[in-house]
Amino acid sequence: MMGRIVETLPASLDDLNAAALASKSGVLLVSHPRSGTHATIDLLRYNFPVLAPSKPLLAPLSSLYVSLDAVLIESATSASVRRVADGLARHRIPLVKTHWLDPDLANLKSRAPGIADWIANGTKLIYVVRDPARVLASTFIFEGLSTAASVAERDAWLSAKAFYLRRHVEQWADRPGVLVLKFEDIVAGPRAAVETFAQHLGLEAKSHASPLPPPTRKLVWNRLQRLQWRPRSTEILSLRPVPAYAELFDREARERAAADLRPLAERFGYAVP
Repeated sequence: MMGRIVETLPASLDDLNAAALASKSGVLLVSHPRSGTHATIDLLRYNFPVLAPSKPLLAPLSSLYVSLDAVLIESATSASVRRVADGLARHRIPLVKTHWLDPDLANLKSRAPGIADWIANGTKLIYVVRDPARVLASTFIFEGLSTAASVAERDAWLSAKAFYLRRHVEQWADRPGVLVLKFEDIVAGPRAAVETFAQHLGLEAKSHASPLPPPTRKLVWNRLQRLQWRPRSTEILSLRPVPAYAELFDREARERAAADLRPLAERFGYAVP
């Protein structure tokens, strides 16, 4: 079924019909930034058509899912927040993405208690974890930080981020009812990952010769997908190549960060950075 030609958004989050939302099921995908979030979103959209609504022409790729973080950090009348309301109302089974939601939902309850109640009672939760060294190196570049920054600045950044990463992963991974998958396992065994998702979500997967949707390799093609009804990829590409973790941070900084990263590496089978 063809969607709207032009994107029209509700005036505010207050226009969301709470009763209609409460009657829906949903999928909440949680991850630390740069953990394979959009590759997982695209895998779910590609293999589960009910999670893949069309989008209006020229609408941003974020209209293909529900970017909940906008509610946590932007004004209630911003376009991004109104797009959240639109997605929750329009999508049959909303696929909700978040990085910044508290595991106890406290920061969402203070801004949108109705959505928090629906998250708590109407969604199936997925958490994606990735090799900490790759996550931190990618985050460093994605945040626009420069390798020209002083050693002290990079060391301070790494210390704070390693602590936050450990807390993010542990708090969500230990939450009851969460399906935890490694991004590397999803990519290496996409068919098994789809079967695991199908069982957890109670959804039937579409049969594909290859369960992995084709990735976006070039930034220009990523932007041109706004002209499509059902683009394959929602990837947010890094504007610069990502150096190796050891190239960004000196040995002493990596050793200090290892106090936080070692428990994650050992728990999920990664090499200690």
